Amino acid sequence: KSGGEKALKYLLERVLPTVPENLADYLLFNYELVMSVQARLLLLSTPNPKVVFATSVLTALWEVGLRLFFIFRFSKRCRQVKAQAALVVDLERRLGEEDSGGNDAELAAELKAAAARLRRMERLNQRESAVLTANTGGDMVVEYLSANMAMAILVGFGDSRAAFRFQGGAPSKTLVALALAAQHVPELVCDAVATMAEVRAGLPVREYFEDQLTWRALAPKAVFVLFTVFSVLF
Repeated sequence: KSGGEKALKYLLERVLPTVPENLADYLLFNYELVMSVQARLLLLSTPNPKVVFATSVLTALWEVGLRLFFIFRFSKRCRQVKAQAALVVDLERRLGEEDSGGNDAELAAELKAAAARLRRMERLNQRESAVLTANTGGDMVVEYLSANMAMAILVGFGDSRAAFRFQGGAPSKTLVALALAAQHVPELVCDAVATMAEVRAGLPVREYFEDQLTWRALAPKAVFVLFTVFSVLF
């Protein structure tokens, strides 16, 4: 799941940078949802809540580690953009201070190249910011959504479909509560840590979720959620 997700993220950032941001968000969301529902169904088929909790902790730690790694890389590139912008400002100052034409042509050429590089870095940085935010924000939503979807499938169809039977049938109410808590609590803690780091790094996390709470963003994802449930059941 993680490998395919990061490969898709890289593809949308570097190989297909012209793909609209909304479409990139939908592609990441859809991939993550399909993979997560399957993974959660497998996890919840484990009869021991302690195993579910331990697995959830390990996967949450793996997820937060990946997120912090990409935050660190994004922050490093932001510093590189700032350094390049400072270089352009310095070259402009030096060019303006030249009294003779001796070095004007050389400085002008250097300034032109530095400014072009700065524009490329800024475009890449903006694209990475958008795709990384969509990746991490969508993944947070999917992790909670897929756990609840998988449990709803087990509860609703555990007594009627052999593929979703849990220890001979649907799980009990106590086991449902324990299994969901075992998944959600580690996720909440790790998401809180990673989200604070993302906000401090300058990622537009708040803007992303404000946009996701509109019908324009919710409707296509709701349709795909229903399609995923239908595909799993039938």
